[in-house]
Amino acid sequence: MPRKKTILKEEHIVLDGKEVRYTLKVHSRSRSIKLAAYAGEGFVVTIPRWVSREMVGRFLIAQKQWILAQVKMGNASRRHLATKGTYKDMREEALRIIEACVDAQNAHYKLDLAGVFVRNQKTRWGSCSERKNLTFSYQTAYLPARLRDYVIVHELCHLLEFNHSRAFWSWVAETIPDYKVRKKELGVYTPR
Repeated sequence: MPRKKTILKEEHIVLDGKEVRYTLKVHSRSRSIKLAAYAGEGFVVTIPRWVSREMVGRFLIAQKQWILAQVKMGNASRRHLATKGTYKDMREEALRIIEACVDAQNAHYKLDLAGVFVRNQKTRWGSCSERKNLTFSYQTAYLPARLRDYVIVHELCHLLEFNHSRAFWSWVAETIPDYKVRKKELGVYTPR
């Protein structure tokens, strides 16, 4: 079995005027962008070979609040972006951001919702229940705005079509005509 190939590079990004250094790992078997913070090592970003520097930059900007919180606390011991501690720290803020986005997107659809919730979901960005509840990974709030909007519209449209039929995608296309592009872009990110 061939060994996994990893390329390490020292990089930096400026977030709110603060330079943040990180190690960029280009890993041959990686399938998505991953961010971790290690005590004594700082931030590590692991990416597949096909991810561009521009995509890494957008990803880090989307995670800016979490990164700066880690820098401020001097706490780089959390292993993944979505640890229980991070969820507890950011849950209320994430809910406010997501509720505002749901309201903005629903101005077009005018759908009745039972409630909007955030959870520490690790396998999906959002879900819709037959009881008209929308539930999102709290990390949805920290996606780039265009991808966050896609996730929210996707779940809103499940209130109209509880499937992925042509009719469903027609509803999505009313406000996100480039939904196929955004869906592909979203594949680079994974809730952790």
